[in-house]
Amino acid sequence: MKKVYTDTTVLVVEDNPDHIGLIEAVISRGLTGARIRVALLCEGARSYLRGEWPEYEDDGPNNPIPDLIVLDMWLPDGSGFDLLEWIAEQETLSDIPVVVFTASTSADHAQQAKDLGVARYLQKPAQFGKLVAVIKEELEAAAERKASAPMNASAAHEVLGHHSGPA
Repeated sequence: MKKVYTDTTVLVVEDNPDHIGLIEAVISRGLTGARIRVALLCEGARSYLRGEWPEYEDDGPNNPIPDLIVLDMWLPDGSGFDLLEWIAEQETLSDIPVVVFTASTSADHAQQAKDLGVARYLQKPAQFGKLVAVIKEELEAAAERKASAPMNASAAHEVLGHHSGPA
């Protein structure tokens, strides 16, 4: 039986419409039922992660903290490095696995991303075929870490100011 990912949210931070379409198609096919949210800019990703996006019907009252982030490194309003640094500073977000998916072939960029806590670094377009397998591996590893961590998701939402239901 194929696993269904209805409780999974993936935030894709990418500005290229063609890449967005391909990434969404690959994730939708490989992670049946997963919610995919797309931010075109670093600031859009920060806004989503702060819970400031408009409500989506399947999200409930707030933007869910994503289970994983797929991040391009070169965005119109900054680099993925800027966003990684910001995420690392946010106590409730720093454990979210980030998969960098970029055209950069620089070993220095890959090392810098890993130094900032990136789970995996993939190059596009050559590694599109690996994307879903890597996402699944990172989601499983994150679930194992969360199972052994003392803070649950609702507590994380409260720390960020997100509410899990009516007040």
